[in-house]
Amino acid sequence: MYQETDQFDYPFDERLIAPVPLKQRTQSRLFVYHRETGERHHDRFGSIINWFRPNDLLVVNNTRVFPARLQARKENMGPFAANGEREGCGAVELLLIRPADHAGTASLCWEALVKGKFSDWLTLRGGGRARLAEDMGQGRKKIFFELPACDDLQTYLEKWGEVPVPPYILRRRKVVLQGEDPLPTAEMLDPNDIDRYQTVYARQIGSIAAPTAGLHFSRRLMTAIKKQGTRMVTVTLHIGPDTFRPISAGRLAEHKMHGERFEIPEKTVYAFAETRRLGGRIIAVGTSVMRALESASNGKNGIVPMTGETDLFITPGYQFRAVDLLVTNLHPPRSTGLVLVSAFAGRDNILELYREAVEKQYRFFTYGDAMLIL
Repeated sequence: MYQETDQFDYPFDERLIAPVPLKQRTQSRLFVYHRETGERHHDRFGSIINWFRPNDLLVVNNTRVFPARLQARKENMGPFAANGEREGCGAVELLLIRPADHAGTASLCWEALVKGKFSDWLTLRGGGRARLAEDMGQGRKKIFFELPACDDLQTYLEKWGEVPVPPYILRRRKVVLQGEDPLPTAEMLDPNDIDRYQTVYARQIGSIAAPTAGLHFSRRLMTAIKKQGTRMVTVTLHIGPDTFRPISAGRLAEHKMHGERFEIPEKTVYAFAETRRLGGRIIAVGTSVMRALESASNGKNGIVPMTGETDLFITPGYQFRAVDLLVTNLHPPRSTGLVLVSAFAGRDNILELYREAVEKQYRFFTYGDAMLIL
């Protein structure tokens, strides 16, 4: 059984990283793979409706990405410029992950990934302040915030936060769009990111990364899918940084997934049971939906309503209980997403498919093309 991390690597050309989204969501390419027969098909994503049947159940993740990236500077380095941009040294970048314990009404506390070193207070744009409260290890820190004239961090982030587009996209943009000169993160954001880094059905605020398989669906396509008799229900799983971090441990068993908040509503449980009764198939849109449904499995061909956290890391040898089909993007080497799809379709099969995708110049990762595994 494959359990070494380097067994989930593949030759990859970084020029295949999609730096920006396509103008139309459904125009991305679709690589279809039949697990039982080994058949492969190449098409556009808009054709995915042809692979769905009446009585199938499409399950999507309705999490919404929030503007989780904040630019700051060390307090003793002076204020921000008048236009809010960083000046000189002392810059620190915060990527907020999830709320933590907080004390009092003037401060808020969040877990964050921090780029840059500081030991005391930070100055934020708009008059806010932040300080390091605790080093949690593994790159995570607990940060206390003091905000101007309000204690609602989400309101503050909507004004001053940035779309947390993954770092590998920003690095690729520097090469493709802006040249090799070092640029601040904010200058690398594309105007389309605000809209296109959300699914059309995003509702529940809480993710720092998009459930990327869902980015290919347009409202028109969703309407057509429902019209043909395929139902759609939602789960919520708020995605954390593990989704774009490579696995650093040598063995999969040594990799620790951080817990992510998720919810399986009663309505979804009922639709799941009805689909099983009618002989339909459960279609997970993305690895986050796969993890949520499998975490809620009752071991008896069903799922249960649930609210909590999951740190489920699906690796080869896992016995799938809840999902029949998977819609997914093309994942980076040595990533948890690649390991999951390898568990679902076979490691050797997936690496062969990825080699073919590289040869056929598919667009990879967040804004890239899609795969349907039947």
